[in-house]
Amino acid sequence: MTVEPEVFGSAIDMGTRSCEPKIAQEAFGSCAQVLFGDPRQLVQQGRLGTVIEAAHQLKRRNAEVPVVASISGPISTAASVVAPLAFMKELRTDAMIDLRALKADFPGITTMGNLSTSLLEFGDSDKVARNTARLLRDGIDIISPACGLSTSTSLENIRALTGTVQHAGNR
Repeated sequence: MTVEPEVFGSAIDMGTRSCEPKIAQEAFGSCAQVLFGDPRQLVQQGRLGTVIEAAHQLKRRNAEVPVVASISGPISTAASVVAPLAFMKELRTDAMIDLRALKADFPGITTMGNLSTSLLEFGDSDKVARNTARLLRDGIDIISPACGLSTSTSLENIRALTGTVQHAGNR
């Protein structure tokens, strides 16, 4: 959740082994101050190219293992580029999306998400598996954390997520 805001000029705290990178300072104080650059130049800023190359190399080295590289949604990115309190005061739409309802309204759309990042980090593996199974029953196409994956998420919970998805795929 820091690669896109970095492209737009937000300062990033790169974190540590126990704490993932985070926004240190948003690039703009309000939506009115946002400056849009040339997209061809923006994609060359920050770590974006390195992240894309890393995903390509991982896939080349282990083709049978999926590489999930998410793009942050527009609301998340905007709230990381503009000071959050100012952004929330200026926001006029509901940022919460019910993926099952979205699929019902747009049957051909591919959906991704929405397993609680907090549940993955702090919950137990049985609850992670149950919530993952619910997303699968709801027809979500790609099961992933709703908002990134904390570095302190246990391997047991990551295995509960991936194991539930793999088990469903083997039926």
